[in-house]
Amino acid sequence: MNKKEQIENEIEKTLQLFENAERLEPDPHFVTRVEAVIREEENEKFVFSLFLKPAFYIVLFLLNFTSAYFYLTDGNNSLESSTNSELVEVFTNDFNISNSSLNLLNIQ
Repeated sequence: MNKKEQIENEIEKTLQLFENAERLEPDPHFVTRVEAVIREEENEKFVFSLFLKPAFYIVLFLLNFTSAYFYLTDGNNSLESSTNSELVEVFTNDFNISNSSLNLLNIQ
Protein backbone atom coordinates (compact mmCIF):
# COMPACT_ATOMS: atom_id res chain seq x y z
CA MET A 1 0.00 0.00 0.00
CA ASN A 2 1.45 3.29 -0.97
CA LYS A 3 1.23 6.54 0.91
CA LYS A 4 -1.63 7.97 -1.17
CA GLU A 5 -3.84 4.93 -0.51
CA GLN A 6 -3.03 5.13 3.19
CA ILE A 7 -4.11 8.78 3.32
CA GLU A 8 -7.35 7.94 1.49
CA ASN A 9 -8.06 5.12 3.97
CA GLU A 10 -7.53 7.49 6.89
CA ILE A 11 -9.90 10.01 5.31
CA GLU A 12 -12.54 7.30 4.84
CA LYS A 13 -12.20 6.22 8.48
CA THR A 14 -12.60 9.82 9.64
CA LEU A 15 -15.69 10.35 7.49
CA GLN A 16 -17.20 7.10 8.80
CA LEU A 17 -16.72 8.38 12.35
CA PHE A 18 -18.70 11.52 11.47
CA GLU A 19 -21.51 9.48 9.94
CA ASN A 20 -21.73 7.05 12.86
CA ALA A 21 -21.36 9.61 15.63
CA GLU A 22 -24.13 9.51 18.18
CA ARG A 23 -26.23 12.57 18.62
CA LEU A 24 -25.86 14.38 21.93
CA GLU A 25 -29.06 15.41 23.61
CA PRO A 26 -29.18 18.93 25.07
CA ASP A 27 -30.04 19.59 28.67
CA PRO A 28 -33.84 19.50 29.13
CA HIS A 29 -33.75 22.99 30.66
CA PHE A 30 -31.61 24.44 27.85
CA VAL A 31 -34.54 25.89 25.91
CA THR A 32 -35.97 27.43 29.08
CA ARG A 33 -32.65 29.11 29.88
CA VAL A 34 -32.29 30.49 26.36
CA GLU A 35 -35.84 31.88 26.45
CA ALA A 36 -35.12 33.52 29.83
CA VAL A 37 -32.02 35.24 28.45
CA ILE A 38 -33.99 36.49 25.44
CA ARG A 39 -36.74 37.86 27.72
CA GLU A 40 -34.15 39.66 29.88
CA GLU A 41 -32.63 41.33 26.81
CA GLU A 42 -36.08 42.42 25.63
CA ASN A 43 -36.81 43.94 29.05
CA GLU A 44 -33.52 45.87 28.98
CA LYS A 45 -34.31 47.22 25.52
CA PHE A 46 -37.78 48.23 26.71
CA VAL A 47 -36.37 50.18 29.68
CA PHE A 48 -33.90 51.95 27.40
CA SER A 49 -36.54 52.87 24.86
CA LEU A 50 -39.10 53.87 27.47
CA PHE A 51 -36.97 56.15 29.64
CA LEU A 52 -33.57 56.89 28.17
CA LYS A 53 -34.46 57.69 24.58
CA PRO A 54 -36.94 60.49 25.48
CA ALA A 55 -34.49 61.88 28.04
CA PHE A 56 -31.71 61.86 25.44
CA TYR A 57 -33.89 63.68 22.91
CA ILE A 58 -34.93 66.29 25.49
CA VAL A 59 -31.29 67.00 26.40
CA LEU A 60 -30.37 67.16 22.72
CA PHE A 61 -33.21 69.61 22.03
CA LEU A 62 -32.22 71.82 24.97
CA LEU A 63 -28.60 71.84 23.84
CA ASN A 64 -29.65 72.76 20.31
CA PHE A 65 -31.99 75.49 21.56
CA THR A 66 -29.30 76.92 23.86
CA SER A 67 -26.65 76.98 21.14
CA ALA A 68 -29.07 78.62 18.70
CA TYR A 69 -29.93 81.27 21.32
CA PHE A 70 -26.26 82.10 21.95
CA TYR A 71 -25.50 82.09 18.23
CA LEU A 72 -28.28 84.56 17.48
CA THR A 73 -27.59 86.89 20.41
CA ASP A 74 -23.78 86.81 20.22
CA GLY A 75 -23.65 89.01 17.10
CA ASN A 76 -24.66 92.11 19.05
CA ASN A 77 -21.84 91.82 21.59
CA SER A 78 -18.91 91.17 19.24
CA LEU A 79 -16.72 93.75 17.55
CA GLU A 80 -18.61 94.97 14.52
CA SER A 81 -16.67 96.66 11.74
CA SER A 82 -18.77 98.30 9.11
CA THR A 83 -16.12 99.11 6.56
CA ASN A 84 -13.42 97.20 4.81
CA SER A 85 -10.71 99.61 5.96
CA GLU A 86 -11.55 98.99 9.61
CA LEU A 87 -11.27 95.25 9.03
CA VAL A 88 -7.88 95.68 7.38
CA GLU A 89 -6.71 97.83 10.28
CA VAL A 90 -7.78 95.22 12.82
CA PHE A 91 -6.09 92.53 10.73
CA THR A 92 -2.81 94.44 10.49
CA ASN A 93 -2.77 95.26 14.19
CA ASP A 94 -3.51 91.68 15.25
CA PHE A 95 -0.95 90.04 12.98
CA ASN A 96 1.66 92.85 12.87
CA ILE A 97 1.56 93.13 9.10
CA SER A 98 3.17 96.13 7.43
CA ASN A 99 1.56 98.14 4.63
CA SER A 100 3.97 96.71 2.06
CA SER A 101 2.88 93.18 2.95
CA LEU A 102 -0.74 94.21 2.58
CA ASN A 103 -0.04 95.57 -0.88
CA LEU A 104 1.53 92.26 -1.83
CA LEU A 105 -1.60 90.45 -0.71
CA ASN A 106 -3.82 92.95 -2.61
CA ILE A 107 -5.83 93.74 0.49
CA GLN A 108 -7.25 97.20 0.39
